[in-house]
Amino acid sequence: MLDSKKGMSAAFLVAIIITLASFILIAPLVAKFVGDDDKKAESLCYDSLLLAARTKMDFKVGEFSSPILCKTLDKKISADSKDEVMKYFAERMERTWQVWLEGEKSEVFGPRGLFGDDEQTKCFIFYTLLYKEGPTFTKGELLNYLQENKAKKGNQTFLDYIQRKGYINIFEDSFSAPGAYAVVFASNIEEDFWKETFARQLGFYPTYDRNGLWLIELERLQKKMPCYFEKDIGGQ
Repeated sequence: MLDSKKGMSAAFLVAIIITLASFILIAPLVAKFVGDDDKKAESLCYDSLLLAARTKMDFKVGEFSSPILCKTLDKKISADSKDEVMKYFAERMERTWQVWLEGEKSEVFGPRGLFGDDEQTKCFIFYTLLYKEGPTFTKGELLNYLQENKAKKGNQTFLDYIQRKGYINIFEDSFSAPGAYAVVFASNIEEDFWKETFARQLGFYPTYDRNGLWLIELERLQKKMPCYFEKDIGGQ
């Protein structure tokens, strides 16, 4: 019992040191984050994710790392053509994947449940896309756009860029205005249960043992709750 308490105390002390050191390192980043500048918010989120990945440590009593300083960004768009609005959606998806370290870091938000045994993934709404006016486009048309057009980073398509280390899940069959949609980063999970389901074996659902990017109607996301939402730095 005594050794156990010493172990917990040592882990708690290390956690405090990590937290204090993290705030010292992050303070200059926060100081640069003024007002509602989305580019600064994206940079702060990216820098805090990098720091969290570098300070992540596992203990018997839990997992500790520096805090993630990300917030949900609200975007509005009106478009005259399908290509215009699909380009906007694709670029927001690409930017989400870029900021969230291109899916390289495992379990960004830590394990789920007391022993990491929850089947449901954790997620973060990085963008809400408020589609005000414009033509309706389908899931198939958007997937074709993602496959045929180049991302900003590297000589590769949007789809290849994201699926190189992750997956894309587009929940809606079509997208129309007015409508509100969410670009969601979904943290990978261990899939002991999900891999055994018949629907998964038939390929109806993506595997969640990798990080992923979801595009889903905001109202549907809030009603169905397919993941545990991580709050942003504003507590939302």
